[in-house]
Amino acid sequence: MYEWATMYVHQRGEDMRREREKHLLIQQALAARGKRDPFYAPVLAGVGRRLAEWGSQLEERYAGLDAQTDPAR
Repeated sequence: MYEWATMYVHQRGEDMRREREKHLLIQQALAARGKRDPFYAPVLAGVGRRLAEWGSQLEERYAGLDAQTDPAR
């Protein structure tokens, strides 16, 4: 009577086992390859640093302007 449920549970368990094995193989392959940064990583890091510098400069320049121009304050 409940044979279909037993078959479903068994099949689901097999599917999960296969997914786990696949995941482990992917993790092993990535670990063996080692950590590699993309060639553009240094450029993006430089852009990020420059944006942070510009943001700090703008905050310093316009720090007092907020209180002067905001009518709610």
